[in-house]
Formats: sequence, C-alpha cells, structure tokens
Amino acid sequence: MLWLAETSPQLTINSTDLQAIEKNKVVRLSAEIQNIGYLPTNITQRSIEAKLYQPARAILELENAKLISGKLRTDLGHISGSRDSGESGTESKRTVNYAIKITGKNAIAKLTIRSDKGGIVEKLIKLN
Repeated sequence: MLWLAETSPQLTINSTDLQAIEKNKVVRLSAEIQNIGYLPTNITQRSIEAKLYQPARAILELENAKLISGKLRTDLGHISGSRDSGESGTESKRTVNYAIKITGKNAIAKLTIRSDKGGIVEKLIKLN
C-alpha cells in the first residue's frame, strides 16, 4: 500500500513570479505547476478515453483586485508524472499567466490547483 501511495500523482506549485507593470496598479502573475509524482494525473490512458477523470485545473480567486487577462479557471489538461517526463521534466510542468489590476489595499490572489488524482494545492499571493 505504501508503494502505491508513493507512485500516485502529486501536484505542487513550484514557483510564482509577480512583476509590477504599473506600480500599485497592475501586476503580472505567473505560476509554474508540476506533477512531482511518478504517475500522470490521469493514471492511465484508458481513463482519458472513458472520460473517468477531469483534467487538472488552476482556479484563481481575487480579493481587492480584478483580472485583466488570463482566465479565473484554466484547464491544465492531464499532467505527466516523472515516469513519462524524461530528464527535462517539461511534460510534467504547466505555467499559468495572469494580468491583474489592483483595486484596493491588501490585494490578494488565491491560486488553487485541483486534480481528481493529483490532489489540491493552494497558495496565497500578496499583490501589493
């Protein structure tokens, strides 16, 4: 049972990058998401064909801010695990990008990554 748990997909937010486009008004937010588990988030190709599992998704919630570009809900697809990624690991990574207008003090972005088999991971990002 422990071996099965260790091979399961596991999503993580590797990094977030916040760049000011217009100081205290507009920022660009990028986040790199990775499946650090051995198996892909869909587990098997058959599960995709049978439509058994939803693809991984990035969900952005904003407080005292407004989305300018990007989507509040982004479909990331099924993300490969280390089994299929090779040495570079690029197949196991996805990047989401947003442009955000700050509308008040203490602006916060909450980024949630959801996957049926890869779990749920959240990160709060202060925008100003």
